[in-house]
Amino acid sequence: MHPNSLTTATSRAGMRAALRDEFTGIYVVNLRGDAYKSGEERRREGDGIFGYGSRNGVQITVLVHNPDSGSDKPATLYYAEVSDYFTSDEKIEWLETLGDVTSDELTETSINERHEWTNFGDEEFEELLPVCDINQSAHVAVTDHASGIKTNCDVYVYSFSREDLERRVRRLINLYDATRSYVHDGSPSRQYIQSQVQQQTTNDRLDTIKWTDTLKQSLRKGEIIEFDPTRIREVLYRPFTKLWLYEDHRILTSVKTISSMFSVNKSLSLSLSLSLSLLISTPNNMAIPGVLATNILSDLHAIAAGQATRVMPRWLY
Repeated sequence: MHPNSLTTATSRAGMRAALRDEFTGIYVVNLRGDAYKSGEERRREGDGIFGYGSRNGVQITVLVHNPDSGSDKPATLYYAEVSDYFTSDEKIEWLETLGDVTSDELTETSINERHEWTNFGDEEFEELLPVCDINQSAHVAVTDHASGIKTNCDVYVYSFSREDLERRVRRLINLYDATRSYVHDGSPSRQYIQSQVQQQTTNDRLDTIKWTDTLKQSLRKGEIIEFDPTRIREVLYRPFTKLWLYEDHRILTSVKTISSMFSVNKSLSLSLSLSLSLLISTPNNMAIPGVLATNILSDLHAIAAGQATRVMPRWLY
């Protein structure tokens, strides 16, 4: 017995492929019971086979290697799993009824290119054209796209109040400028600058400034940052929630690419017609599929907190 992530996890696809190559027969009995799931999905998993002794789903795997098979074909896989909502006692009774791996309950499972053993996806899905690709593949629907704004210091550069934002940013820039003057005073050597940056950016004044990697890099370069009110822009921070942002690539972690899609010098009518963008959620294990349309800059998590957003302009100009 071992965790059933071998069968269910996408991260175990390589292991599943290797097992198919190494053995001639694989027999899997999935007892489920994954307590890390939630809601109705968790209830369908049923009890853990060990009661409260394990939070992981459990499966029994029997691997057979026949050296006389004389075949280079991948192993034949036989699979069975308990029904939804089974208690631990019902699972044990089911195992007793199952008997051994020759049981008719274990059915032969086909092979696919994704090395899935259960929960097979639609094969036709792989033939669909991707919307976009961060690796700049040519076979995509949209070639121009960007991630949403990533600041790594939201509380310093975002606000519902424009006046409050200006006050916060001025304080941050003033402290940055004082630190820059101190570090670069007298045209010091690169080694001295590096050591001073390390000493002066310890984030012990979080009420005023947060030294992100981007801001530290600006400090190393001796970048002069001055407050500019034209950098204050409206941003879609969360669905249907706008905030004011101080947009400066010397402070923010990632903003230049998406900012280039939205010109600040155009009328509202042009903004609506030229800079309309579609936001989609980036696939991950937390992703909730969703699409939003907006005509303003968008935060990295504009669709949902903790869920990265990809921005695609409807038109480029």
